[in-house]
Amino acid sequence: DLGEMLGKNSSLTKLSLSNVRLDDEGAKHVIAGAKESKCLVVMEMINVGMSEGSGGALCELLEGSHSLRELNVEDNALGEAAAGVAETALRKERIEKLSLRNNDIPATATKRICDALKKNVSLRSLDISG
Repeated sequence: DLGEMLGKNSSLTKLSLSNVRLDDEGAKHVIAGAKESKCLVVMEMINVGMSEGSGGALCELLEGSHSLRELNVEDNALGEAAAGVAETALRKERIEKLSLRNNDIPATATKRICDALKKNVSLRSLDISG
């Protein structure tokens, strides 16, 4: 399956999944494989049906991946969990581009993201609009 392939593949640098209905369970499986990848630089999981339940797996990916530089999880429903994802990405200082656009991010989460942003020097692009 895709999750296992990601962990074993030694040449894939970009994974783009758009409009594939993975929901939280499928997304977690793909994310677990991506975490094992030694070469994945860009990961796009746009409109794949993730909700707040995927937030922890995305944080684990950001904590564990040494190669990932860009994460795009636009058009999902991460809600409050988006703040944890952003905080982890900003703390690790490897991520250069992060898009959380259209994730139903509440004002409290936006404030947490802004506070974490003040401490980061590596991020070049952040999108939390919508």
